[in-house]
Amino acid sequence: MTESKASKTNTYLPLIAPGLLLLFLLSTSIRPISLGYDLYNDKRILEIVTLILVNLTGLFFVDIRKRLYQCWQSLPRIIQIAIPSFFALGTVSALRSSYPLPALADVANHLSMLTAGLVITSSYLLNPKQVMRLVASGIVLLVFLSSFIELIGFITHWASGLQPNSHSMYIYFAHPRFFNQIQSWLLPLIFLLPLVYPKKHSLWTLSIVAAGCWWGLLFFSGGRGSSLGLLIALILSTGIWFYKNKRNSGHDFNIIFIRSLSISLALGICLFTLLIYLPGWLGLDTSSSIERTIGRDLSTSMGRFSIWSTALTGFYENYWFGIGPGLYSCLTPADYYPAHPHNGYLQILS
Repeated sequence: MTESKASKTNTYLPLIAPGLLLLFLLSTSIRPISLGYDLYNDKRILEIVTLILVNLTGLFFVDIRKRLYQCWQSLPRIIQIAIPSFFALGTVSALRSSYPLPALADVANHLSMLTAGLVITSSYLLNPKQVMRLVASGIVLLVFLSSFIELIGFITHWASGLQPNSHSMYIYFAHPRFFNQIQSWLLPLIFLLPLVYPKKHSLWTLSIVAAGCWWGLLFFSGGRGSSLGLLIALILSTGIWFYKNKRNSGHDFNIIFIRSLSISLALGICLFTLLIYLPGWLGLDTSSSIERTIGRDLSTSMGRFSIWSTALTGFYENYWFGIGPGLYSCLTPADYYPAHPHNGYLQILS
């Protein structure tokens, strides 16, 4: 291979794996994808296909495979032992469960996500600058496109004299909760864009506007867990930074990040307020929107406590192998079906 061809390979090869993931997120978040099933299962099939393709890049491309091996070797020995042990226990647990096939599928899905993460990390190590630019630009593009689509949905509802609510807005997600999950994951990363293009100061403003849109949509969705988690993370990160940097010049990236996230939060609150009260100013009924957001009953767990109790019971009855990954029992054995207990730690335990 000539030097120029090798240079091109090192430039574009690392972009394949993160590019596939970004393509999946864009294609399933801003437009309908129909494979003949319902929205939830269509996305699951596309997710499996995407993870397979990402992992294949680590299998077939020598440079990525070498980096993949280096990534694994760089892990602490205890982690290298714990990961295979964890998945071995999960596999045995799945085989022992009442519904082994969906349990095995859950184990395989988590394993493929882990290996895909290592492949993307390996791709980044091959060309950090280009991968960071691709990821940062892709995240902001996704945020703006999805925000545009949702805000157009508000306008359409208002123009038709209808009252928008969270369950009728996030039309390309099977449930608002899934939209909240991608928000929790990507919202702090929106500020990667000005980090990889430090000389373009206008990108800070662009990132703040993008993050503000997602804060507003997050509050409107009534996502209690995501809202609370992000707010606590912002408060804790601010406190930790000030504790460790009592003498700061104000130009450190950490304080700029915290300041930008705080400004975007204020912008999001303004957008949320507008989305809540503008329909009232237009003469539309706002009771349903308020009931699902700021008026949502916070005194109920929406059945979560019962599910968590069941998951803990399954753990106590089966310390080592649990009841099977992705499974829990609801109310009676007749209602036992593949699902999750809405809690990551209990998911692992049960």
